[in-house]
Amino acid sequence: MLQAVVIREHTAKILEGLRKRNLKDADVLIQAILDNDLLRRDTQRILDDLKAKSNLDSKKIGELMKSGQATEATALRAAVAARFSQYWPMWVDSRLSFRLRCAWRCRSNQASKAH
Repeated sequence: MLQAVVIREHTAKILEGLRKRNLKDADVLIQAILDNDLLRRDTQRILDDLKAKSNLDSKKIGELMKSGQATEATALRAAVAARFSQYWPMWVDSRLSFRLRCAWRCRSNQASKAH
């Protein structure tokens, strides 16, 4: 199985190899893989940034609690929880939809070969 990085870096060579094997719609399939990989990387970048911000806020919550500012810490904790609940479905959807799209395309490609 080819990694997405290899497909990104050697697209022309991979397309040439798929054409030699008479794979129909190789261009479309490879483009779909590259599009899905870009979506996954963008989603991961957003989530990594959010996780870093949550980590900083969590550290700040601890400092606020130590200094006796419980109300500010509670408000910040609620903001972190709201941010997490907003982006958790995005993360789950990105993982599931990537796998489902890839599986669906592979199955539909196999079905078109059978006919």
